[in-house]
Amino acid sequence: LIAGFYGQKPDYEVTQDGVRTEDMSNAKKSLPSAENVVTTSGNGGLIPEDEDLLIHLTIIAEVMPFCTHLHLPAEDCNTIEAQNPMNLGKQKDAMVKQWRAIKKRTWKEFIIPFAYLSKCVKAKELAMEHSVYFDHQLKEDQRVLKKCKDINDK
Repeated sequence: LIAGFYGQKPDYEVTQDGVRTEDMSNAKKSLPSAENVVTTSGNGGLIPEDEDLLIHLTIIAEVMPFCTHLHLPAEDCNTIEAQNPMNLGKQKDAMVKQWRAIKKRTWKEFIIPFAYLSKCVKAKELAMEHSVYFDHQLKEDQRVLKKCKDINDK
């Protein structure tokens, strides 16, 4: 074998009947397990910048609780409400713009406030649509699972 000449093991073997088989031991090590994919892949991925999130917020009657569950500072949420009094649509729009301006966001981050506000049907719908999974090992996910017990059910 030529590979043996360099002191390296080839990444395939040839069986007695001449069939070449790949050595998958290294490949398996480099692939993350399904469990790791769930917790490290962004879990549902990033929300595209052109995604209209407002269509999902029609079930939200008050901006303040949703805003704080998005982890925006309470002062910012108060400002959003004060700048757009009596106009829930503008408040939601301002809230989403401010939330997205901080950093790129994941679907999971967007779903969590729905669960915290017991909007479980919407939370589950979004989780299924965007392949978001809530892990019993993660503290924030545990809170979601406590509120919306069947959110991971397909």
